Amino acid sequence: MVATTHSWFVGAGTVLLVLLLGIGGSPAVASDSAGTAIQTQTVNTTLDVQAIPGSISYTNPARISGTLRTANGTPVATEQVRLEVENRTRLVRTDGNGSFAFQYRPRSARTGTTDVSVRYIPDQSATYRGDTATATVSVTQVTPTLTLDRSPSRLATGDELVVTTAVRVNGAGVSDIPIELRIGGTLFKRVVTGSNGTVRTVIRLPPVSTGEQTVSAVIPYEDRAIAGERAAESITVEPRPVMISMDATRVDGAIAVNGTVLTGDGRAVPGQSVQFSTEGQQQGSAETDENGTFETRLSTDALPEGDSSVTVTARFDESNTNFGTAEASATIDLSGGAATSPTEQPESVLQALVSEVRSFFTVPVTAAVVTGVILMLLEVIARRLGLYSDAVPESDDTETTVPTDAENVRVTDTTVATDTDETNASESDDDTPTSASRPTDRMGQAIAAGEYDLAVTMAYESVSDDLRATASLQNGKTHWELLEWCEDSALSADQVDTVRSVVAAYDRAAFSADSMDRASAEVAVERARDFQVDSLS
Repeated sequence: MVATTHSWFVGAGTVLLVLLLGIGGSPAVASDSAGTAIQTQTVNTTLDVQAIPGSISYTNPARISGTLRTANGTPVATEQVRLEVENRTRLVRTDGNGSFAFQYRPRSARTGTTDVSVRYIPDQSATYRGDTATATVSVTQVTPTLTLDRSPSRLATGDELVVTTAVRVNGAGVSDIPIELRIGGTLFKRVVTGSNGTVRTVIRLPPVSTGEQTVSAVIPYEDRAIAGERAAESITVEPRPVMISMDATRVDGAIAVNGTVLTGDGRAVPGQSVQFSTEGQQQGSAETDENGTFETRLSTDALPEGDSSVTVTARFDESNTNFGTAEASATIDLSGGAATSPTEQPESVLQALVSEVRSFFTVPVTAAVVTGVILMLLEVIARRLGLYSDAVPESDDTETTVPTDAENVRVTDTTVATDTDETNASESDDDTPTSASRPTDRMGQAIAAGEYDLAVTMAYESVSDDLRATASLQNGKTHWELLEWCEDSALSADQVDTVRSVVAAYDRAAFSADSMDRASAEVAVERARDFQVDSLS
């Protein structure tokens, strides 16, 4: 019976893995008629970019032209190739000589004389290797118009706040501009403008002080082609009444306290402090979790000897927020050592036991137990119906296969950010999904499953963890601050370029209203895999 039950769990786990890994489809692998994978030889390339004369700006874009050839000088002719400039990719088509040209509007490029990197990113299925070229340009700054709208203007903690921001230059929207949203100077979200220069986001108002507060949108640029700007609107934060409930029992010579803090309309109040006292003496505090619940144990050492009871008080009073004040009390009988004697006070012991059982049966544990019971019941039913037996098959030559249906696999279209009105006759939209290598890690599995935002997030975590481990950086840095630190560090230009690319992809994946496309996710994952920092000395 144990072995059979185990087989049910293994079978159920296999089905779940097939569903989880198979939903997004798997990348095709080239093979011959015998099913053997075909190994292809990659070819080195040389990317050349011509000098950019004069001064450029967002309103005075540059025309970048160059050639792409193999290492032996053969042009990569009449092919659609992917180029990355300023962390933005575009598709261009080479002519018969491997030449290409496109328009470039600087956004985050530093002002003054600076180097602009152009990177060739071959498709995963291509036989070419990537290459990078730089062109020195003079960049002048353009000041955009930043607007902010918020709704509603009066709300309380937990209510939804809709914020819409737009970045425009000469009345036209500017895409791919990062914007920091703040309340009273405290950063609460980062977003990125869409193709029309506008981004709309919805947040739940965090705990802030009652009264008038300022919601601001900030372009966090300094000395960049697009100037940093700030827009602000006021909101009125109204008080939010709260209520607190508490239970207290004596357990093992201490006082076990647990309870919940909720708003007047029943919403949980997470991440806030509850203060405890016994007979007016401060006894510590506890923080509410995501469900608004709290629990702690209070010492009885400071209680006066001979007292037959004690009153425990829980007080919620967060003066720096718009939450109201609430208080709850409970009296515990201390006479006759009731807390340790089940015969004298069985109710207290029972409550403690119930509390321990509840703490053990978390959601994952409960789900596992219920799943196990269901599988065992299914096995009993199957045995009674004679659907299977424990006999070992005489032959195991038959190979079991999992059927697949290519028509049921949904492929997400790949989208590429391009400059507004920048595409000339040699450029085209990228409507063809690129193939990825077979997933060998969690990032690859995420891409195979269509979870491109997740793959990019893991790529950023991989790079940031490597940097923090090598340089002993604090975890408080944002991804943009981490990039700024790298730009001022002893990292090589290629390493900084990798961090810049992964940070930009992560910013889009984590904070943009538009989902990450597969091609961009593959680039971020590939660069994160290749990134390695041995020493910064």
